Amino acid sequence: MILDESLIEKYDYEEVLPGISTNKRAVLNTVGDTIFLIVGIGNKPKQYYIWSKSICEETVTNDYKNSHSYDAFGTGYLIDPPQLLNSKQFNEFKRFCGNFGFGFMRIKDSSEVCPYLNTLKEITENYKPKNSKLNFSQYIKDFYTQVTRINPNEYSAYHQRGFYRHLAVSLSIEEALELLMGEYTTLVIFDPIDHELNYKDSTLLIHTLDFYNSEEGKKYIASYEFNDQTFPSYAIVGWMAVEKIFKYDEKSFAADKDLHLLGESLLDYKNSCGYEGSDVWGIALKKPIFLNPPICNVLQPEGINNGELWGAEDLSHLEAFDIALQAKVEYE
Repeated sequence: MILDESLIEKYDYEEVLPGISTNKRAVLNTVGDTIFLIVGIGNKPKQYYIWSKSICEETVTNDYKNSHSYDAFGTGYLIDPPQLLNSKQFNEFKRFCGNFGFGFMRIKDSSEVCPYLNTLKEITENYKPKNSKLNFSQYIKDFYTQVTRINPNEYSAYHQRGFYRHLAVSLSIEEALELLMGEYTTLVIFDPIDHELNYKDSTLLIHTLDFYNSEEGKKYIASYEFNDQTFPSYAIVGWMAVEKIFKYDEKSFAADKDLHLLGESLLDYKNSCGYEGSDVWGIALKKPIFLNPPICNVLQPEGINNGELWGAEDLSHLEAFDIALQAKVEYE
């Protein structure tokens, strides 16, 4: 079991590894045994890592309507960092284990039956965690950095992981600067997905498209002493903190007219955008940050239009997000 990195930054190592789950009944006979957890990720080639070592102290049977699952709990630790196993010797071990097609299985403590077992023992002993506390978010980030370093085509492993990930919003240059300068503080979006609805207390990256009106737009950014080098198109120019996310009705939309600058009538706004039957939500933003320099040459995913949110979809996005979130803060 791996905890969601968005929940908290630091855990005791014992809290991060409460146990494993499997559909193999054989786990019920493992009290007192050592369990090595090996994870496989990606393809062409698939990478295998030794992830954890634990000693089983308790087993639990979970009964469902048409199936069962089994848990093994105990004491142990995550390997820090996870160690890549791919090698000729590991491939022989993998074949011995039926290419892991059996799932949870017993391997005997015998150099003749399973010579690779001693290697697993040595690796897990050498890479015990050195600190009692674990920054799990950084641990996961470092792990996927290693995965993509070995095979850059595995960027999707980081993006599609079951963990919290950052979002960006694409805006015209004028609207992006207005937002960061506090001229309006609420973004309005249509029919958000679950990840967007649960994005409160997170960081929203501000991404520019082109000018809405080139001539007037250049005059506008110049009034704030910016130009097309310091506040360029197709760049991540800053970020803001998400304070709250809420659904609009006619009354609340009218009450917030000075916060979103989109008029008083929710119906008129929906009709003007061609979203007559859609739900409309507001994202209240605070604490604007400008990036100096901005992260340039960032193209939004295909099909993303002005005012829409998006997550990283390729390696260039992941790298841009990472650089932006670690960049020097110029203004606040």
